[in-house]
Amino acid sequence: MAKTKKSPATIDGAPPMPSDFKDDKEAVRAWHGLIDDLSRQGNLQETDNKLIELAAMTLARVRRLNQELKTTPLFVLNDRGVPIEHPLSKQQATYTTKLTKLLNDLRLTPSTRKAIDLNGDEYVWQTYHEKP
Repeated sequence: MAKTKKSPATIDGAPPMPSDFKDDKEAVRAWHGLIDDLSRQGNLQETDNKLIELAAMTLARVRRLNQELKTTPLFVLNDRGVPIEHPLSKQQATYTTKLTKLLNDLRLTPSTRKAIDLNGDEYVWQTYHEKP
């Protein structure tokens, strides 16, 4: 029997989701997963709402970049015809580094951080939840 879990909106201490997330499915998924995990670990603090927002936006961006890079060549030719690493690869590395720092700043445990799906292929925090 599946456990009934609280919606992030009803978790004590959960800040409201930013209104500009409503049209961004990936940011909404990231927001709800972060709120749920922070609450489960006892680390959900209302003072972290901007940090949670940044982490959710960054995770959504990393997922978009990873999806785009799946269909993009690793190398492209620059204006002189020399092969260079695709520019999205650098952005992906930069945002992944930022995300790692944000998740650490939110005090998420290493096992929780490891369970986060950066590709968006599976349910966000698959270690703790059943697939929807």
